[in-house]
Amino acid sequence: MCNQSCLSFGHQNLGEAEIRGQSILEVGSRNVNGSLRSHLQSLAPASYLGVDIFPGEGVDEICNAERLVERFGSDAFDVVIATEVLEHVCDWRQVVDNLKSVVRPAGILLITTRSKGFPFHEAP
Repeated sequence: MCNQSCLSFGHQNLGEAEIRGQSILEVGSRNVNGSLRSHLQSLAPASYLGVDIFPGEGVDEICNAERLVERFGSDAFDVVIATEVLEHVCDWRQVVDNLKSVVRPAGILLITTRSKGFPFHEAP
């Protein structure tokens, strides 16, 4: 899930040098308001996996963000992306810990979220 600000941020900060030949995990990948997927796939990653808790466009596998390490193990991806996800999870600290754990050392972790004080909400 993404919005125009997220898309712009992703385009500005993730280019061919960061993506080509890398394994990418997108957490919260269901395309509701936009996605970085087409941009990133055009930069020739080695692999791209989108996970979400609901099926839909952009979702390759159903996986709860609190269980990323359990599902994929530590140091599993070169690039991990979670745009506008944290306000949708009950335990954001655990999710951030999982995001940090599944990205390889010296990998890239790109996280965007709503502004401070925006409350938890299940649906977009």
